[in-house]
Amino acid sequence: MSPRLLRNISSKIASPAAIIFRKSLDTGCIPRDWSKCNSTVQKWNRSQGENYRPVSLTSQICKVVESILIDELVQHLESNKLLHNSQHGFCSGHSCATNLLTFLETVTAFVNDKVSKHRYCLPRPG
Repeated sequence: MSPRLLRNISSKIASPAAIIFRKSLDTGCIPRDWSKCNSTVQKWNRSQGENYRPVSLTSQICKVVESILIDELVQHLESNKLLHNSQHGFCSGHSCATNLLTFLETVTAFVNDKVSKHRYCLPRPG
């Protein structure tokens, strides 16, 4: 179903969808139709063959459930301080770039510290 269709019929399917969501959470299983995907090809530049890549189109309802679950999970992990400060994935204000910058700062500090320690440990000439 398209997002537009879902939006238009949302008041009619809200109650049955909630029942399916709850059943799915209780059993740990999702409806088979939610796990199916349609594969298509995305074209970036039609003149170059290497610019074609496969894309999987999944159920919009399943995407809504995944979004709700990830939001709740991240909120639980953050509020209970269960994430290490080096964890950047799914954390607001963090990204692959911030993770890389933090790692680079850590490595640079380690190298600088090691160099300065060795400078004082070397035997002095004469």
